[in-house]
Amino acid sequence: MRLILVTLLLFVNVLGTVNPKNGDFTVNRPEVETGIDKTGDLTEEGPTDWEEIKIPRSYMYVIYGVGVRTAPNRASKIIKELPEGAGVWVTAKVMNEDGRTVRFYRAESREFGTGYIASGRLITRSPLYKSPDVDYRYEKKRDGFIRYYNEELCEDGLTDRWYVGCDMAVAPIKQYPELPEGCEITSLTEVLNYYGYSANKLTMADRYLPKSDSGYADPNEYYLFNPRSNGLYCFAPVLVKTVEAYNLDNGTDICAEDITGCEVTELYGKLLHGIPVVVWLTIDFEEPEINSNGFYENLHCVVLSGYTSNTVSISDSMTGECLTVDRALFEKNWKVMGSRAMIAY
Repeated sequence: MRLILVTLLLFVNVLGTVNPKNGDFTVNRPEVETGIDKTGDLTEEGPTDWEEIKIPRSYMYVIYGVGVRTAPNRASKIIKELPEGAGVWVTAKVMNEDGRTVRFYRAESREFGTGYIASGRLITRSPLYKSPDVDYRYEKKRDGFIRYYNEELCEDGLTDRWYVGCDMAVAPIKQYPELPEGCEITSLTEVLNYYGYSANKLTMADRYLPKSDSGYADPNEYYLFNPRSNGLYCFAPVLVKTVEAYNLDNGTDICAEDITGCEVTELYGKLLHGIPVVVWLTIDFEEPEINSNGFYENLHCVVLSGYTSNTVSISDSMTGECLTVDRALFEKNWKVMGSRAMIAY
């Protein structure tokens, strides 16, 4: 009997605690970050009826105009009004008292810091990338950034325009002659310059790009060898680290994200919000060639800067030109190369 009692107490300590006054059992919830009482006010004691639970950091879009609040209830102060189509990073969800319904999301942005947005106002995919096969007009969002649209109501009534494409002026930088193997770092430099930063491809390659002289290094961790001479390539996480190093040295706060594995529609959604995307393809969109050592022979990296229903626009560091490419050809090649992509903004 004593052994059974000890075992039972150990089991209780792992899963929860017992109130010595009334014998009530409370479940331990390590994933819960903040408790919220019945009125929706934040509390210090822990969970009562609703729970705020951490979730993987994800990018979401505002469906309608919405206010960002200081707490997850509609009586709290609005700290920022966001328009339809605005994007935010979501890091946690606030559950309703039924334990199944998401009531609010905790959102983050450089515009307002941290706040709460009602769950019904956010979606994971922007309503702006419906693409009916119709004629379209265009609007200029700012110098060099154009969004094409058709002025009809969407089926779901989320917006009064169907956006069918966009284009932005991402000026190409030629990687030659200094960086014959530097398409990745040159593409990233193009993106930073698009945002108005005075980045230089050689400084980016020499000072900020993580490099390894080992042929056994992981291209997700390092650029293999040197883009000035005998370089091979790197993948999206390395460019994210490059941006982080650039921030530390220059006091900037550029956000960078590896979005490898996303759907192609997410690429176009980024473009519609003025965010160019660095993508991995092959030279001339040929089939991938892999040598006996397991390395790509014809890998290439470019900046995706626009799209229509039939074409995409890319800034190509190899030619130093902005190119228009068949959209189906691009999508097939991008997927074959692992759907690799990263953004900086």
